[in-house]
Amino acid sequence: MKVKTSVTLSPELIAAIEEAAAGDSRSDFLERAGWEAIRKFQRQARDAHDIAIYAEFKEEFDADAEEARQLQVGLGFDEE
Repeated sequence: MKVKTSVTLSPELIAAIEEAAAGDSRSDFLERAGWEAIRKFQRQARDAHDIAIYAEFKEEFDADAEEARQLQVGLGFDEE
């Protein structure tokens, strides 16, 4: 179900939307663009959350990585 709404946009933006819509309706174009923007914001929020988790556990991750590197050295994996 769709809900009719009204927004106020500059004439320049309307012209750009009509050109970019390439035959689709402005409504369809704006809905697709809206969903794309929402997905982008959600992805950015997930990335920020992941970065915060990494920062919280960075010392542990670094220690684990160093331990793995030391094991590789002991097994000769780092030799060329």
